[in-house]
Amino acid sequence: MASRSQCVSCEKCCFGKMCKDYLFDKKVALFTRSLQRKKEIKKGNHLYRPGDSITHMMALRSGTVKIYDARGNIVNVKTPGQVIGTEDLHTHSYHAQAIAATDIQLCLLERNRIYDLSQITEHFIDYITDMLSFEIAEQKKMIAVLVRPDSQAKVREYLKLISQRYEWYGFPASNIHLPVTFKEMATLLGVSISSLNRALSELKDSGEIAVEKKNIQINRLE
Repeated sequence: MASRSQCVSCEKCCFGKMCKDYLFDKKVALFTRSLQRKKEIKKGNHLYRPGDSITHMMALRSGTVKIYDARGNIVNVKTPGQVIGTEDLHTHSYHAQAIAATDIQLCLLERNRIYDLSQITEHFIDYITDMLSFEIAEQKKMIAVLVRPDSQAKVREYLKLISQRYEWYGFPASNIHLPVTFKEMATLLGVSISSLNRALSELKDSGEIAVEKKNIQINRLE
């Protein structure tokens, strides 16, 4: 179960390939100066607000981060291993706000060092490209969930997506702790809370899942 007490391994982290090459295997001075490791932020504090300058690329090492739009609606949730804030990299400031839903740890890479690093390291831009491409693929998976025709299908596919994400980053995939409340999950999926509860009950009755508060046991998801 991916919780705030668990940290993603450096190997599985979105920064993993860069850190392996430029921090662990061979220390590149510019990279080590540009990387801040294990920055701690307490639950309830902002990582950034709308209008804040984008100074770093962020990798979530532990905990949960929730992303809200300018009106306060939840639009995304980040769990250990994922990169944060890339949707606004084409601008110089954030349009959303990110809040630590638990105590978290981050690793941060200075944005203004990306060009310099690309000039002195052979594969740095490849690593950045791969990381951003993977994030786009994750967003496409979420879009595929949202266009499902009914509430049960949306809920089933969302649970699959969370389970697969946990497995990818090295956490148990069959016993997941939802990183959002049920109300937030309903908002993310664009369904009513009653439709969400009904869908969860149907999946529970069919034996596909077991539910205990926010803990979901994945038995099988068709």
